[in-house]
Amino acid sequence: MLKKTFILVLTVAMLLSSVAMAEITNRDQQLLGGVAVSNANDTFFFAPMEEGATKHWGLYALSSCSTGTPIVEITNGFPARLVHADDTHVYFLGYTDENRTVHTLYSVEIATGANETLLTNIQSVFVNEDDSFLYVSSDDLYTLCSYDIAERKAEEIKDMSNSEKTIYDAAYHDGELYFITRTAQGTENGYQYQTKSGKATNLVDPKPALVNGLLYEGYRIYANDAAGTRIFAVPIGKENATQIGAQYATTLSSYRFGEAIFVYDATNHALVRCPLDGSATQSLPLDGDTLTRLIMGGYKDEILLYEDGGIYSVAGDLSSQTRLFDFSTSTAGQLWCNIALAHDGSVLMFGYGSDTYTFWNSMMPTGVYVYSRTGEQLFGYPVIEEGAEETADENANPLEGLGEVVNEPAEDDTFFSF
Repeated sequence: MLKKTFILVLTVAMLLSSVAMAEITNRDQQLLGGVAVSNANDTFFFAPMEEGATKHWGLYALSSCSTGTPIVEITNGFPARLVHADDTHVYFLGYTDENRTVHTLYSVEIATGANETLLTNIQSVFVNEDDSFLYVSSDDLYTLCSYDIAERKAEEIKDMSNSEKTIYDAAYHDGELYFITRTAQGTENGYQYQTKSGKATNLVDPKPALVNGLLYEGYRIYANDAAGTRIFAVPIGKENATQIGAQYATTLSSYRFGEAIFVYDATNHALVRCPLDGSATQSLPLDGDTLTRLIMGGYKDEILLYEDGGIYSVAGDLSSQTRLFDFSTSTAGQLWCNIALAHDGSVLMFGYGSDTYTFWNSMMPTGVYVYSRTGEQLFGYPVIEEGAEETADENANPLEGLGEVVNEPAEDDTFFSF
């Protein structure tokens, strides 16, 4: 399944051109969920064109979103994740089965909206580099594959069917490919792929024992308990792991930027940076009195944080913070949960309405607002009617009390069409 994790942004206004535009990468955007994607000149995002759990979506460009006109409309389907953008095309995954577990890769020409189907039957996608990604197909969960967008070429890398181990995660680090498998019993194993021989060599099992984990920036981050409350990190190939954020509510889904996990210290009302190498933590006292919901985005050099009724730019080493503009999580009656950074430093806010938040794991955010660094609204959906009352609970947890996601197939049994 797709690795989801929530998305990014920040920089002090005076550093905008030299920091945000120079540093934010497609990899940064993918690691935080793929709800936005950028090329050198523009940023692209999806927004619904009708209310509710709609199958009518628009793909928008930041440069033209204020007109309300998308690059292309999806008339019947659910986009799943933006993957890449180059000078001429945007690439994204769309759900193409009733249960929203299988994906197809599409390209859209930025200038004309012309679309093309590139790759079908994708089950899981793993972040790789700019114009390629690692994946597993829906009809062969045992084989790790790669797809090169520039070359329009798919390639099988390693077949683990003989040992009946499905591919669970995969990543490149320093030019080397690593992946994680799971057996039917849930046993997790790590491997390094040897390009010349085509063989996979076992990674050392970390200590203390690993229950389940993931690959991230040259580390295996893992839980030591079934509840996922004891989190450890170990450099890939090493044995002795270090516990991370033991005194905080750290989990495998905690925010990660650079080689650190970021958590909220409720006792001291502070943001805490926990380095994956086990070195000393850094702490930044926050404005206001309390933080009821942690909403972050960004990359290793700067982090965007919702706190005290506003969006803040925080240095990646927690050495400083700057309030950019006011923003309420009750805006437009949405439950806001993602922040993304555009190529020019604009801020994208993503969330769900009361009628869509139960679809958070199988639908892109249905609330989308775009702001300049000074808080000027450039785009907003749903539209706030003048005088309308905003009723979303500021303290609500958008992931609390989730029921079963019910997916209705398209009437013509076509699950995706433009």
